[in-house]
Amino acid sequence: IYEKGTYEIMYVFRSKVYKETEIVFKYYQFIEANGEQEFDSAMEEMAALSLYDTGVTAQYGDQLLTLSTCDYTFKSETGERIARFVVFARKVREGESTDVDVAGATINTNPVMPAEWYSHLKRAQEAELKKQQEAAAAQASNKWLTAEEQQSLSAEEAKALAERREQQAQEYLTYDERETEDLDTMLYLIDYRRSEFKLFLDSDEKSLSLSKRISLARERREQAEAAGLSDSDLEDAGSWSAIQKLMENAGTAVLDNIINQNRLYLSPSDRSVGSVDALNKLLKERRDEMALKADQLGLKLSDYSTYEEFQAAVSAAEGGANVQKEMDKVLADSKYRAYLNASDKNSCESAEELKQLAERRKAELAADIEKYKIDAGKYKNFNDLEAAIEDARIKAGEAAKLEQEKKERDEYFAANSKYLNDGDKNKSKAELEKLVADRESKYNAALGSFTSDQAKAKLEGITN
Repeated sequence: IYEKGTYEIMYVFRSKVYKETEIVFKYYQFIEANGEQEFDSAMEEMAALSLYDTGVTAQYGDQLLTLSTCDYTFKSETGERIARFVVFARKVREGESTDVDVAGATINTNPVMPAEWYSHLKRAQEAELKKQQEAAAAQASNKWLTAEEQQSLSAEEAKALAERREQQAQEYLTYDERETEDLDTMLYLIDYRRSEFKLFLDSDEKSLSLSKRISLARERREQAEAAGLSDSDLEDAGSWSAIQKLMENAGTAVLDNIINQNRLYLSPSDRSVGSVDALNKLLKERRDEMALKADQLGLKLSDYSTYEEFQAAVSAAEGGANVQKEMDKVLADSKYRAYLNASDKNSCESAEELKQLAERRKAELAADIEKYKIDAGKYKNFNDLEAAIEDARIKAGEAAKLEQEKKERDEYFAANSKYLNDGDKNKSKAELEKLVADRESKYNAALGSFTSDQAKAKLEGITN
């Protein structure tokens, strides 16, 4: 029964010892086919199982060899070692070359595996997720709790305090501050900015970006101090509207101070508005209008020192700048068009934002484009490119993966519907996560701005 021979490997796969009642292809029962049809069916079954496509085929009548050994990558639900690793080969035919083109072998990206294999993967993923969550909780505890708090608080209390401080840091600290400052400094900055924002920002201004809130509060403190108001005066006033009334009583010198401190947005002639309240309202309007105008015309506010200089630059640039035309050029550019739709102009405010969106999508799809050998340059818009990728995925047998991604996105959408609307349904999960993070931050900021429990409850009722 022993002989020497040369064999070419056809299939390599993982399987298991099945129960007699399980209706499935059992490689170990394939010894000798009763006919060509049974032989071809067995070859198709093993090709579906195989981890690789070696390019080697067999036909009815060929001499075959099966090598099977124990495999330890997964077990049964009860811990039994049921896994097997199998190598299936065909004997080289008489007169056939023994040269094998190993470079022509490819990986099967979706081999059929035993159910226990997927259960094993799931358990491993759950264990890794738990490990990551525990590590994240430990990291948050180390970052946001003092040594004394870590020792004295229960695990539940420590987690709640760390999460609360993390939320406060998101509202009051910059990214660099959260990453580089020690705990005492961060807690000081949180308390200081909370107090400053309470004094110098109106309720509708607390939804501004952190950098704008910091800048605006600093400007208004400088105005108040220039008007001769002390810290005790500010604390007694308690709000920006009350501080403004105190400043108005300080006389016209305050107007001059405000104008001098904001020469980019105000001119001496603006003194004619007559009151601090009116001048601050004008300042706010000018700041918004000029920021928008600068963006539309491609100007940088930091390049100008006075309101007159900026207006002169606007006059020179008016008529020549056309944001829509610039965005249309980007949409027509062969470098970007495959990653953009015409509707993207509605969500972007400049040609530069369109380019950034295209580059971001290009990076996100790079792996699929390379994997499926797709020529992105021949597609005229992002919808067509996505359709081509989806078709390629389906042809490659990855429809299940796409469905899972859609399911996860839909589940995420449903779980976070509080911050999403129907217009967001076609966005990717990554885009939804970014939207939720942004809108949740704005929502929390708005909720935090209310001092009345009734007002908070009303806002929560609207959004729930």
